[in-house]
Amino acid sequence: MSTTTTDPDLVWQADIDDAPVSVSAAGGLVAVLGAEGACAILNADDGAPIATFTVDGGLHTEFSPDGARLAVTGPTGHAIWHAADRTLDRYETGTWSSVARWSRDGRVAVADGRRVVVRAGDGAELWRTDEAPSTLTDLTWFKGGREVAACAYNGVYRYAPHRRDPVGHFAYPGSHLAVAATSNSRWICTGNQDRSVHIWRARDGQELEMPGYPDKVTRLAFDRTDRWLANDGAPEITIWDFAGKGPSGTSPRLLRGHDVVTGHVEHVFYPIFPPNTHAQQVLAWLHDHPAT
Repeated sequence: MSTTTTDPDLVWQADIDDAPVSVSAAGGLVAVLGAEGACAILNADDGAPIATFTVDGGLHTEFSPDGARLAVTGPTGHAIWHAADRTLDRYETGTWSSVARWSRDGRVAVADGRRVVVRAGDGAELWRTDEAPSTLTDLTWFKGGREVAACAYNGVYRYAPHRRDPVGHFAYPGSHLAVAATSNSRWICTGNQDRSVHIWRARDGQELEMPGYPDKVTRLAFDRTDRWLANDGAPEITIWDFAGKGPSGTSPRLLRGHDVVTGHVEHVFYPIFPPNTHAQQVLAWLHDHPAT
């Protein structure tokens, strides 16, 4: 791995000895996970190497909100890296662990095969679910961190602590690849293999569908205000307006001229650098370019 700057507009650029599949930043650190399982921890200020470790294949990585810990998932399990002493705890479950998501209070939920496994920051297991009908492809914290919503084939399953079976199910046939929910849990959405976005209003299960994308929808992200939903599935980033009664009957905004790479839709509203300026630029553009 080497750190280079070849463009005068770049703050820094790092060359990673693996094909990057996931990036996360917090606490002055940046983590870059490669497809073969190499994970590089870099200094956020200048890209200088801080630490490296390797897991058995890489799928997703995410820092805890305070940057103290990093969760990593792969095809045979998951791991937690601790920034304070640079140690790595491995949980080799032998199952496809799609993603890991941290709660605001420092718990981490892992889509571990067909189960949700929730751990404390130190790695201690807090609770786990029974198996879903199929492999979980994504999950998100729901109901203010009181539940986890996980998507799989045929919909989204809601899980509560120490309840092994789902406490709710947003059903829709087909393969659901990504899930996102507003922080107030009013809306929950999935990106799908059938090239659509499916939306539920959580309180009554009312459904909306946004079909017709040229490719499958693999990433979704709400902004911090819960008004805007960004998703991939097209050459442009699509942004839906959830103000008022939601996006029913409206047209999306399109962010053109961006290098849209699968897995980076989240950075439209939660960018790596700088932490807030770019997101505010996107929101200002949305304000200044109302739908016609």
